[in-house]
Amino acid sequence: MPNSSAKFLAAQPQSAETAPSSPWSRPWTSPTKEEATALFRRQSDATLELRLKQERRTAAALATLGIDYPYTYDGAPFGADAFAATEASA
Repeated sequence: MPNSSAKFLAAQPQSAETAPSSPWSRPWTSPTKEEATALFRRQSDATLELRLKQERRTAAALATLGIDYPYTYDGAPFGADAFAATEASA
C-alpha cells in the first residue's frame, strides 16, 4: 500500500466535518403565488385534456354498440339536447 504511511496521512488536509444543518434552521422555501398559479393552470389544462380524451373514447365505444352518447364540445354543431330520446309515433 503505497499511500498508507503516517507521513502521507498527516500531510493530507483535514476536512472539517460539520453536522448537516437542520431543515428547521432555514426559512421555508416555497413557490411564489405566481409560480403556484402557473402550476395549477398547467395541471388543470392537462387534466381537462385527459378528461376530453376519455369522453371521446367512451363516445366512440358506445357508438360501435349503436348507443348514442351526448358528447359535445365547444363549437359543436349540436348540443346535448339533440341526443334526447324522442317519442316515436306509431
